Amino acid sequence: MTADAVYFGDGGGPKVRLRNLCGLMHGRNRRNIMNDQYKMPENWGYLSQISLNYLGWFFCWTVATSYMMPNALLRMVDDSIKNTRLGLMAGAANVLLLILLPLVGTLSDRSRWRIGRRRPFYLLAALSMVLLASLVVRCRYYPMLLTLLVAMHAAEACWFTNYALLRDVVPLSRRGRISGLTNVTGTLGVMFGHILSPWFIGNGRMLALALIAGGANLLSNLWVAVKIREKPPVAAPVQAIKSWREIYFPTLRNSRSLIWLAASNLLTQMGAVAMLCFLMYFIKDQIDSAHFNETYRNTNLLGTGAGVFSALTAGWIADRFGRKRVLVVACLLQIWCMANFVLLPWVHSTLYLSGFLFGLGNAAYWSIYWTLLSDLVPEGETSKYIGLIQYTSMLPWAVVPATLGPIVDNFGAASGRGYSILFSIIIVILIGGMILVRGIPETLKKA
Repeated sequence: MTADAVYFGDGGGPKVRLRNLCGLMHGRNRRNIMNDQYKMPENWGYLSQISLNYLGWFFCWTVATSYMMPNALLRMVDDSIKNTRLGLMAGAANVLLLILLPLVGTLSDRSRWRIGRRRPFYLLAALSMVLLASLVVRCRYYPMLLTLLVAMHAAEACWFTNYALLRDVVPLSRRGRISGLTNVTGTLGVMFGHILSPWFIGNGRMLALALIAGGANLLSNLWVAVKIREKPPVAAPVQAIKSWREIYFPTLRNSRSLIWLAASNLLTQMGAVAMLCFLMYFIKDQIDSAHFNETYRNTNLLGTGAGVFSALTAGWIADRFGRKRVLVVACLLQIWCMANFVLLPWVHSTLYLSGFLFGLGNAAYWSIYWTLLSDLVPEGETSKYIGLIQYTSMLPWAVVPATLGPIVDNFGAASGRGYSILFSIIIVILIGGMILVRGIPETLKKA
């Protein structure tokens, strides 16, 4: 018989009822104390610490993948096949990322470690990047460099649990502001990577660069692990996964609107990936062979600065004039960027103008893409739909570099003909993505 039954029942005298009532209240107080112990703080200063993870990770990732890897590859392969080899590396690494992301996410969601569901994964990722970035410096053989890039993407899959950490810890009323802060700090991390990398590499201090980037990443993740409290493990039994298909291809309700959005995003990202992957080597071959790291940095910083302005204004405009119009303009800006490379001389001014246009268009595109996706996904199944639609952003990285890299090299990277064909292909792909926007419904309903 429970304490409630004894107290509210007919049996037992006053002493029995009093004793059981005290026991009942003691149990309730104990549960309240435990609940208060794990109640998540909601003040701005506490929650803003999550953004340090994004600052450290994107700084280290930019250094390792945008500068160290391409420069290390130049030491190992002939100049005539560098785009082919870089494309193969990017394709293989992102195939693994496609495989690991849903699997790591499932493992993290279902883990019951006392130290937290997310903490072991992002700490492992940060620690791995210190070792992997350091090994790139001493790497002398292409198969080893390929292995290191693949391993970095495996670490990235583990670090992606930070997005779930933000949702776990930040209350709904503050999630938008904290998400905006993580985007800002992530952008700052990218900018720091672009600012520091050319100087260290140009002065032959790549190991120092690797240790600084890896150390900053590890310290920022350790800070978050120590300061940010995760919820305790849930005692409820975990429902077993019925099949591998349930992890990678969950059953979704039919939605023509989401299909149009997914198809448009697939083509648009194919075009963006094709330019981003080979931009450094294009600068080296055609614009500035002596200082290509510095020129690449300047282009990225210009594009990032334009992107910050574009991301801040695109949402405001879309809330007043409609989503699709802004999305079409964003696509047109990216097409204009590629048209410059096809029609204008390949000089610094053309490069910087194109970088500025791409930054404006790409940032606006992503801002409106996420808005449309949030508008279109069914209520109650947000994570499942977003996870599946995100394959359209990841697949281009797995397929496009390995496909277009050989085209650039075979038609002539040094002569420039290969790059002319590359930019022409990108224009066709981006136009296709813009045309598919027509099938996406306008989700802004005006009164």
